[in-house]
Amino acid sequence: MELYRRFKILLAAAAITAVLSACGVGTGEDTSPQAIRRALEQGDFGRVQSLVAAAYDAEEISGETRLLAGLNDLAISNGIGAENHFQVAKNMGIAAATIDPLLAEALARQGKIEEARHLVTKANDTAASAIVEGIAARIADQPWQAREAFERAYRLNSKNQRLALDLAEMRTQIGLFDDALRLTAQVIKAQPRNIRAYSLAGEVHMRRRNYAAAETAFSGALKIQPSNGGALTGKARAIYGQKKWAAAEKLLAALPGDLLDREDVQLLRGKIAARQRRHEAARTLFAGAGDSLFGDDEAMFLAAQGFAKRGEHWKAVRLLESAVRARPDLPEYHAGLIRAYRAAGDNAAAADRLAAVPLSLKDAPELSEP
Repeated sequence: MELYRRFKILLAAAAITAVLSACGVGTGEDTSPQAIRRALEQGDFGRVQSLVAAAYDAEEISGETRLLAGLNDLAISNGIGAENHFQVAKNMGIAAATIDPLLAEALARQGKIEEARHLVTKANDTAASAIVEGIAARIADQPWQAREAFERAYRLNSKNQRLALDLAEMRTQIGLFDDALRLTAQVIKAQPRNIRAYSLAGEVHMRRRNYAAAETAFSGALKIQPSNGGALTGKARAIYGQKKWAAAEKLLAALPGDLLDREDVQLLRGKIAARQRRHEAARTLFAGAGDSLFGDDEAMFLAAQGFAKRGEHWKAVRLLESAVRARPDLPEYHAGLIRAYRAAGDNAAAADRLAAVPLSLKDAPELSEP
């Protein structure tokens, strides 16, 4: 599930960056619960946090404001922050019938599943119970069960946009890409400032290898928040997918230092350098990518080419064996592995690997003279 782990990290980065880089709120601006709710309904999570902070400064915090702040934290999967806000809102007089189902969700998003189940049973809320079970199944790496639970919850509450995106993520994980995109489109229509929706749509298009559509989706997120790190790296990946190596590298090189040092960014920059035949730069960048290299078959294939050029053929063999296991449908990986064994002096292993090529690939041009 390495691909989905990285997928979740990228989505979380997009949402959290939107909040952390929120625009400031000018002096005297409306920080009433009504104004905060309007921003939340637009999916403008960063602005909600700014308005809540301004309300604190003005000493205008109410139970409703804390409730809205909690809902905002739920939208970006910040269960700890949401729990704190909901507990305070309850103490300030917001009804338990309103708070408890949301508090159960906040607990579930922290992995406190049994506490969440106990609370949601007490609240007797069927939709909230299904949400908790969906989150529990997702944490347990059971995507089909998670999707079924979220589907049940969504049928009961189709106005819940964060639930719609949770469901879209699970549909994506099990390959229901069209269904996932329908949901992201609905969320974008309802909440045109929801960066998570744009970023998720971009990730779905990436999974389908529709790189131009992915670039458009990530660009939509950047129109809302030009400095959003998750959307910037997503757009760079989409541009890379279109084989625009220099344009992708230019976008990545402009990232702030903390983002530039991230392993996923180092990995992508390594792949770009390898495609541009800057093999020493690729070697350094792949080293900076850490273990993420071994979760990306293309990166392993490209890194192996660099090892082969330096005469380190057994290192190339090890990487190419992993790449072939990950994508046995790609003839260039088989051809590269056969060549690596021959270069390492093991012609018997090369012959075995040639014999093991799937019949459907036997006539591939890459394997005509591997």
